[in-house]
Parts: sequence; C-alpha cells; structure tokens
Amino acid sequence: MQFVAMKILHVVGARPNFMKAAPIMREMAKYPQEFEQLLMHTGQPAWQQTGTTTTKGRGSRSRIPGSKRRLRRQGKRND
Repeated sequence: MQFVAMKILHVVGARPNFMKAAPIMREMAKYPQEFEQLLMHTGQPAWQQTGTTTTKGRGSRSRIPGSKRRLRRQGKRND
C-alpha cells in the first residue's frame, strides 16, 4: 500500500496571519513525506481584517474607502 501525504491548504489574508502561519508551516516542512503544503493569500488588507486603519492624521475613526461607514476602534485601551 502506498502512503499519500496529507494535503494542507493554509489560507491567510494579511500580515498578522502570515506571522501566525509561518511557525506552523516551518514545522510541517520538516516532514515532507507526511504533509504537502500550499499557501493561499486572499489579498485582504490588514485594515479590513482588524477593523482599523494604519493611516496617520485621521484620529481613531477612519472611513472605509468607497463607503459612508466609519470604523470603530476595537480592543481594550491601556489608559
């Protein structure tokens, strides 16, 4: 009986996801006979994923490009 490697698809959308997937992919790469890996980037910008923007000078609330909606800051504040 022939052994077939498990096919793994890593789906990431933005930089934070790449940083989380990297150590997992690195560890699995040590076992090429067991895992066949594929990385798929969705092209999602980080601000869409987190609900925040990285633009400076707009304050804590920014508009979503092409929309009238405003983004609210998420997470706890360390005051």
